Amino acid sequence: MVYQILKEPMGELYLLGFLHLVLLYILLVVGAMHYINIRSEKSLWFFLAMLNFSFSENMLLIDRFYLESYELEVLILICKPLAMFFLVNYMITKSLKLKSEEFEGF
Repeated sequence: MVYQILKEPMGELYLLGFLHLVLLYILLVVGAMHYINIRSEKSLWFFLAMLNFSFSENMLLIDRFYLESYELEVLILICKPLAMFFLVNYMITKSLKLKSEEFEGF
């Protein structure tokens, strides 16, 4: 929906914007599926980071090419550092050991 709204105002950049949105949505889906399958703290941090990045990038596209708003800029300034915080927590969180590694005797 965002792509359809922003296709005309973006002009020549619409293909690059479309690829950017597709990449963000793929990362968001991968993060969600990884969290659903693993249910670890580390995968939760990754999912939250991707959720914030995709939300802030959509707001950035809307702010730059469709509707310029001070409120959107403030939300972007809140979401970007929050996403970076979640990404740093993802990087420093230890991953859980697999069950087969815990029980070496079996």
